[in-house]
Amino acid sequence: MANTKALNIIVKPENRARIEAALEAVQGKSRTRTITYDIIANRLQAVEKVYSIPKTALKGVKVSLDPHAQNFPNAYRGRPESTQVEAIYTGTAWKITDIYRGYTRRAGHAAETLEMPEKAAEAVMHQYWVLW
Repeated sequence: MANTKALNIIVKPENRARIEAALEAVQGKSRTRTITYDIIANRLQAVEKVYSIPKTALKGVKVSLDPHAQNFPNAYRGRPESTQVEAIYTGTAWKITDIYRGYTRRAGHAAETLEMPEKAAEAVMHQYWVLW
């Protein structure tokens, strides 16, 4: 995890400049597989919608984002890096805990990975039990 920058920034429009400054510090002169505040905010909102986790159960959910996860041809030399973000839901908002450049995840390895406390996992599972 070269170029790691540990943070505690709430994801909200008022903190856009702080988040973009942190991204700039980590991404440096990188031109490919970089991310922006908008990508982070949209992906975190999508996590809430896709998994349909109620707000009451979201507290403690951790998300690791790598929006550039993809397969590369065998002829590609080396392993490309991409900017990745880790965030946690505090009970009222998403908080970025880390931004770093790391090896780009392969396709099939989710662009978002979630770590859920038991309450959130039960809320997600309950949706499927209701369907049966």
